[in-house]
Amino acid sequence: MTGGEAVPRFDWAASTGDHWLANADRLEAQLAPISELLFSRAGLAPGLSVLDVGCGRGSTTRAAAMLIGDGRAIGLDLSPAMIAGARDLDPMQQCTWIAADATDADLSRLATDVVISRFGLMFFAEPIRAMANVRRALRPGGRLVAVAFQQRHESPFQHLLFTAAADAAAQHGLSLPLGAPDGGAFAFGRPEVVDQILREAGWTEVRFERHLVPLHIAGPGATPNEASRLLLGTGPIADWLASVDRVVRDDIIGAMEQELISHFDGVGMCLDAGVALITAETAG
Repeated sequence: MTGGEAVPRFDWAASTGDHWLANADRLEAQLAPISELLFSRAGLAPGLSVLDVGCGRGSTTRAAAMLIGDGRAIGLDLSPAMIAGARDLDPMQQCTWIAADATDADLSRLATDVVISRFGLMFFAEPIRAMANVRRALRPGGRLVAVAFQQRHESPFQHLLFTAAADAAAQHGLSLPLGAPDGGAFAFGRPEVVDQILREAGWTEVRFERHLVPLHIAGPGATPNEASRLLLGTGPIADWLASVDRVVRDDIIGAMEQELISHFDGVGMCLDAGVALITAETAG
């Protein structure tokens, strides 16, 4: 993939977003260490204005609001259902919530200091166009701090679990639709691709750092079956699983469960996620 190619996107405004909402508590618990990494670098301080791109139910937006005090926290997500959920969890209206596509929404009026994103940049159909528009949300001298997945084979969490599932499918003569290791959710997984996308979109000082972050899959205390169904419950894999025989589906889920059991640490199933911490700036 190059920065000019379209990135396949999950349907966040429909089935993918519905799956997230139905499992939001488990997913937020799983991703808590990623949020810690994001905020360790974001440098948020009282009085700043922050835009959270791909905010989901807004946990990272609300965390930003706590750090910036009398500043302004804005959560942006493609899914109206996600934004509705975020509003419900923000009864004191600490944050501003916008349901819109970051690719073509009018963001220039926001004039923020910092853009943050936890896995919100990876699904743009037109990444250069989208990131150029996200840049317009910042004042001169503003900065971007985002987390994305590395390529699938660089992330033990995805590589081990989905390889086990694919091997089980192969036993039935079938191919699990995993997609390219640097496509879809892994579109921002290579530094040269990120550099090309962001620079063509007008960003400067682009940096890409690799991190391995231990995650409890589906959160601490989840069972292997709960974790397997959570991971297999969205996107092309979910649609494909719904179309195969129950025996095949059960074998695939069982194979993933067995892999998960081997990583139980007394609290939950813990595997490292390979993630990229991406930072960039706008011209001052």
